[in-house]
Amino acid sequence: MKIKQRMPYSRPVLDPPAELVTGGIYNWGTFNGPVPLLNPEDAARPFCVPVPRAYKKYRIKEWEAFQAGDDRYFVLGAVYNAKAAGLLILSVFEIETENLYHYQHLVPPWKTKIGSSMIMSETSCRLRDMTEVITNDLRNGTVRISAECRGSKKVPSVRLDITAYHETEPIVISQPFSDNRGLYSHKALMPMDGSLTLGDRCISFMRDRSFTIVDDHKGYYPGYVSYDWITAAGFTGKGILTGFNCTRNQVRDPERFNENCLWHEGRMYPLPPIVAERTGEGNEVWRYHDSYGMVDVRLYPRKRNRIKFCLPPLFVDYDAPYGPVEGHILKPDGTKIIIDGLFGMAEKKRYRL
Repeated sequence: MKIKQRMPYSRPVLDPPAELVTGGIYNWGTFNGPVPLLNPEDAARPFCVPVPRAYKKYRIKEWEAFQAGDDRYFVLGAVYNAKAAGLLILSVFEIETENLYHYQHLVPPWKTKIGSSMIMSETSCRLRDMTEVITNDLRNGTVRISAECRGSKKVPSVRLDITAYHETEPIVISQPFSDNRGLYSHKALMPMDGSLTLGDRCISFMRDRSFTIVDDHKGYYPGYVSYDWITAAGFTGKGILTGFNCTRNQVRDPERFNENCLWHEGRMYPLPPIVAERTGEGNEVWRYHDSYGMVDVRLYPRKRNRIKFCLPPLFVDYDAPYGPVEGHILKPDGTKIIIDGLFGMAEKKRYRL
């Protein structure tokens, strides 16, 4: 089914540069493949005044995260290094029973290791009772993820071992917060297989009905961070792997620079800037839409992770619900992709660290 769009939207998708920063200047754009060399610390004057290289490294917020699952389970994992602190997260959501098992550790930043390139690197954090390792190997088209968490009286032990296949076109972005102060992200939707052990249950993931979305992320975020985000994935129509990513953040000129996209039938389609709305108390809905009529999606929260505190000058207001998604997204040719039945998560993040 095709419908007429109110206005056309497009932005160029380029081949990736050899490096993120060349001659001290960021290479801005939306790319269709991995950037071999991630060197944000080579940027000249990202803060308008000269600063030591060590300070630039300290100011980079970086993480690698993933969402994975099928029509029964949704798994979130992440290794964060905000430089002031590190964070290790694993969440497992059982879709049918709506049970959420959440594992989290705040760690010294030196306990985390964030990969230097998606082409060949490792992101990891290894603790006594919780470990997470993401092995990026795009030379061979794979991302391997393993995690293990010790159980307690409240949550079962967890072991995750999956392999994702980097077959779908990714969205890779380099975008400006200011003249030469940037944000990099590599996001990819992939089929995957592997297993999840939850207590004494062993769940198998089959490649023809299981997915992973990976997010490799590095940015010179402002001191006060504000963004809204939603992602979801699954299989639509005749078993077609489908997913999307939509974010509203602080980058300049979001008409030209955003990380919004639809993945469908192995292709990545850029989407316009979006607006996030949250309505309802008893029947809460998180809605994301745009001014071009291309995006209208809704997430219905079932369970959530929430962190909120204020210890001046530190401040965190973080809300991350999981839930089913409904709505539609238009491809550039006007084809309407119904995303009812996908499962995903959203974030509202406001913090100063």
